[in-house]
Amino acid sequence: MNSRHLHNIVLILIKIFLFQRVIDFGATRIIVPGNFPIGCIPVYVACFQTNDTAAYDEHHCLKDLNNFAEIHNQLLKASIKKLKKDYPKVVIVYGDYYNAY
Repeated sequence: MNSRHLHNIVLILIKIFLFQRVIDFGATRIIVPGNFPIGCIPVYVACFQTNDTAAYDEHHCLKDLNNFAEIHNQLLKASIKKLKKDYPKVVIVYGDYYNAY
């Protein structure tokens, strides 16, 4: 099982167990936060530090962790798009923490 497949499973579970419950409780407006560029968070940079300079981007962030966060956010946005179709009367907004960081 690759990380992309695992993300799909997680997003399906989020949709079924979290958003549907929140909507069933009467929520009409939901903000769904995306992931931060986790490869730039100091604790992750320290824990996963390496001597391989190719592992870092121009901001000294870990590329692989940021790529992982980007994949997560892409799949999350796709899931939100489907939720909007399933619940057209509910306002669902994606909170883009990745690009705001």
